[in-house]
Amino acid sequence: MFWLGWPAHGCSLTVAFHYRRNVPKSILYQVVVVCVLTVLWDYSTGWHGWSIDYVIPITCVVAMLVLAITARVFKLNLGSFIVYFTIAALFAIVPVVFYVRGMLQVVYPSLICVAGSVISLAALILFEGDNMRKELKRRLHL
Repeated sequence: MFWLGWPAHGCSLTVAFHYRRNVPKSILYQVVVVCVLTVLWDYSTGWHGWSIDYVIPITCVVAMLVLAITARVFKLNLGSFIVYFTIAALFAIVPVVFYVRGMLQVVYPSLICVAGSVISLAALILFEGDNMRKELKRRLHL
């Protein structure tokens, strides 16, 4: 399993270094890299399910928290923050797919993740609904 450890570490560092100027994008790419690599690691060690039970939901919740903190600390422009936070919140709904397909052995981390995602999206719509709509129209050409 040594071969999985080094590329995972190197790949994560590469993503972080490549997107160092755009912190929200780096955070989202880190979520994807961590989730994919842990699922591959879990699969290569005999599939115990810990990657979808714990790592994916916890990673998504941490990403939402880090995005919120980053937006405050670095005073990010509202447009990019709204788009990246919406994408992060939608990532957090992914555990619903695992639950519906009956793949989860432990439900609580996924439940916390989905609840946090729904609350975050509701707060974003409630407090920044107009700005969110304008930014999504502008960026997605709706």
